[in-house]
Amino acid sequence: MQMDVTQDRDLKFWERMQFLIGEERPYPWAESKGINKSAFQSAKNRQKKPLPKTVKHWAQLIGCSYQWLNDGIGEPFLENPETAQPVAVADHSVKTDVPLSIDQQLLMQSIETAEKALEIANGTMTPDDKAEFISTLFFNGNLNNVSEELLKACISLIEKALKETRRSMSPSKKTELILVIYNFYYDKPWTQEHLKSALDQLIRSVS
Repeated sequence: MQMDVTQDRDLKFWERMQFLIGEERPYPWAESKGINKSAFQSAKNRQKKPLPKTVKHWAQLIGCSYQWLNDGIGEPFLENPETAQPVAVADHSVKTDVPLSIDQQLLMQSIETAEKALEIANGTMTPDDKAEFISTLFFNGNLNNVSEELLKACISLIEKALKETRRSMSPSKKTELILVIYNFYYDKPWTQEHLKSALDQLIRSVS
């Protein structure tokens, strides 16, 4: 019975998302709204409803009602979307009075587990897919007060930089670098450009 309720909830969520997407192609549409590509693709492919904090974040980026998107209550838009002012920069910040804390040991174990699994399988992943895999391992404990999208973006950023420069990094050093960038941006608006700029500055400072 619980499975049926969950599946119905997931189905209705993606029906509401399809209403918002309309005739556009889903992935370009999501990207145009500033929604994290890997998070959107993973949820859509599995037809799963994201965590409430992620749904709230998507609603902010889309400009629709969070209550409608999350629960189907009320109207999708609080004002006429034709007259709504466009958002120049997507605000990825998570507003909270409690600092977002990350279990460094758990994150490092998640990275080690992902890399060990790839080594055993003799396989590879794109930076975005690897970030998704590591995040799945990390969030398996249903942790609160952690920005899933920001953490994935930080992991993916580091993985892309290592791939482009053909360098390797130990899980412990990788974890430290991810947390430096994450902790700086957890309560600020951010974009991929902001994160990359921060990483470039860090690299220059230790070169």
